[in-house]
Amino acid sequence: AVCPTTPTPSDKDQSPYFYALQGDTNIRTGPYWGWDILNTAGRNNLVDYHCYTDGEDGTWTYLRTKNTVYGWVWDPYLSGDGSGERC
Repeated sequence: AVCPTTPTPSDKDQSPYFYALQGDTNIRTGPYWGWDILNTAGRNNLVDYHCYTDGEDGTWTYLRTKNTVYGWVWDPYLSGDGSGERC
C-alpha cells in the first residue's frame, strides 16, 4: 500500500538529519516516476527518513529535507537504501 502524501506519514524511522543523497535527486509527490516533482535536492542537503513503501521499480522512502520539503525518493538514490521502517 502506498502511504498518503497528505497528511504526512509519521516519522517512524526516528533517524536524525544526515547527508543521505547520492547526488542531485528529485523529490516526488508519490513513489512513482510519473508523480510530480516537488523539488530537487543534492548531496549537501540534510534529510530525515520517515518510512518506506513499495512503489515503481522497488522501494521508495518518504523523507523531509532540513528546509522542510517532504516527499518520496527512490531508495537506490539514498544512503543505506533508504529507511528501514515500513510506512
